[in-house]
Amino acid sequence: IHQIISSHNKNIISTNEDPVSDCNCRNKTNCPLNGNCKQESVLYKCTVATNSEPIKVYLVVTEGEFKDRFYKHQSSFNNKTYANSTSLSKYIWERKEKFNETPTLKWEIVKSFPAYSNKTKTCSLCLQEKLAIITYPDQQNLLNKRNELISKCRYENKFLLKTFNTND
Repeated sequence: IHQIISSHNKNIISTNEDPVSDCNCRNKTNCPLNGNCKQESVLYKCTVATNSEPIKVYLVVTEGEFKDRFYKHQSSFNNKTYANSTSLSKYIWERKEKFNETPTLKWEIVKSFPAYSNKTKTCSLCLQEKLAIITYPDQQNLLNKRNELISKCRYENKFLLKTFNTND
């Protein structure tokens, strides 16, 4: 019996679990973050280059995977209904309609931070976004709006009683 249990334990311990992948893009060469698109709770930056204007920068955070947020951005760039969803999409649509040009976008992760903590009642993610916007050296080429600095944490809502589901 000892041998059977030892063999069983050895098999369980030695099973190779697939490591969590940083990217699940079908075509890895088209990954917006060069193979790191599945990162969560990140402050990211989009650099927007056009032919006629200086380079613009957009700083924002997401609690979920970057890739999910990236697809929402893509939707807002391609569907006029969502043109006013972010200041980035407003700028993209302005360039498309007024100047008939499609800007080149470069995405990068600035840093990863924990989202809202119900224990400490703070959100490092939102605080770092505000700090990044305030301290960005080239404010005139930043697409973020100042009213983003006074907004409350959008990740805190999941801890409110009104979102508590009694069916679980």
